Amino acid sequence: MSGAKEAGANTELACLSALTINYCQGCHHCLKQGVCIISDDVGLLIEKLLQADGIVLASPTQAQSISGNMKVFIDRLILQLLNQSFKDKYVASVSVGGIFGMDKVTKYLNDTAWAMGAYKVSSITATSWEKGGISMKSEVLNQANKLGKDLTIAIRAKKTYFLQNFFRRIGPLRLFRRLILMNKDNMPFVYNHWKGKGWL
Repeated sequence: MSGAKEAGANTELACLSALTINYCQGCHHCLKQGVCIISDDVGLLIEKLLQADGIVLASPTQAQSISGNMKVFIDRLILQLLNQSFKDKYVASVSVGGIFGMDKVTKYLNDTAWAMGAYKVSSITATSWEKGGISMKSEVLNQANKLGKDLTIAIRAKKTYFLQNFFRRIGPLRLFRRLILMNKDNMPFVYNHWKGKGWL
């Protein structure tokens, strides 16, 4: 965040553990009506993400995977995934773990946002056993500072990534298009969104 601020960005921190985030019920109401029936903090957080130009997703590595809080939140983003709501946004990821698995976590976070339309800028990982131990590691903090700057620079330059666009078109977008066409009666909100964008 400090690196992004130094590069001229406005930043805001959202801590998932401080929010009320309930489990997805798999009812697909959001795909039909465009809104989630669950009343909690997720709607406000999604609005903040939609307003942002860049997003840094951060999670501790737990059992070689993302935290439970992050997984529950990502499960609530099915509408944003199918609607490509992060299109032309920029994402970076961060993970701290005790031994190993951090690279898996940052890859998962970046790839998830990429599947929603975002450009993957970069990621960093670090090792620490103690809470707050990272604050003692100046090299890691410098890397984090640079990551914030790199993300801000990519946003300002409106950087594009040809290969990321190419693989998104032949991968998730092709799959989503087929899914939506086959289930247009079950997800009318998503179908109309894609039709309005001219993606069908």
